[in-house]
Amino acid sequence: MCDVHGAAVVPWDLNDRTVNCWSPPVAEASQRVKDLIAVELALHEARKAEKTAEKERESYHRAVGDDTYAAQALAVVTQKHEDAERRVTELEGERQALLIALGDRRPRPVVRAAEEDGEPKLALTLAEQPYAVAVHMQRYAAENLERAGKTRGYDLPESLVDAGQLSKRA
Repeated sequence: MCDVHGAAVVPWDLNDRTVNCWSPPVAEASQRVKDLIAVELALHEARKAEKTAEKERESYHRAVGDDTYAAQALAVVTQKHEDAERRVTELEGERQALLIALGDRRPRPVVRAAEEDGEPKLALTLAEQPYAVAVHMQRYAAENLERAGKTRGYDLPESLVDAGQLSKRA
């Protein structure tokens, strides 16, 4: 854990290789991101519970004999495993629905002029957001930059020409 200056964690969404990964910063999309994070956390926990239930079922399955109690215990852990699988499937469906609603993109973080004593300064700062959202957005930005970098290397002059900041003759 460490504190970082806001500028150090701003996703570089204006990078021409990843600009299509971002959507406008709309309140509805920001809420969907929060919902997505909650679903992903629940999905992670559900997958762990599913693995635990599967291991428990396997251990009872191997130990089952003719004993009625053992058969009943196996039925209970089998039901527990099926419930865990169902929960994982439900959460994966919710996650997919949220990703579709987001267009498989994330809203750009809102950047504002930093203020000190009520006066705007030259520095920029991110709008306040929950820690989980900031982490999610940073990971999303890093993954997309990495993916874009693997597909095609970054060419600064070409990028400047595309952005209209450099003539093609230069």
